[in-house]
Amino acid sequence: MASSQPAGYLASGPSPPLPIPARWLTRRSHADCFNATIYLDDRLLVDPHGESYVTPCTVPALPARAQHVRFHNDACGDRDAGVIDLSQYRDVVAHWE
Repeated sequence: MASSQPAGYLASGPSPPLPIPARWLTRRSHADCFNATIYLDDRLLVDPHGESYVTPCTVPALPARAQHVRFHNDACGDRDAGVIDLSQYRDVVAHWE
């Protein structure tokens, strides 16, 4: 049976929050840290075709709730962004120093 959930939708349970768009960015002084994958609550964020979302990107529909966010880039490692409430923040930026 095909899923009726929108792209990037990871919530489970009887009454998920309404989906909202969110933008994801990574920044560093050089380009190696672009194209980071995004994890929400330790689950890789993927599109309807199973492809990983990579930064920079806009995910069209995510549950508007607090989620633990982590970015991963093979060249730069992991960047834990902590818990971010997507009902409050629609732009999430990871910085590697």
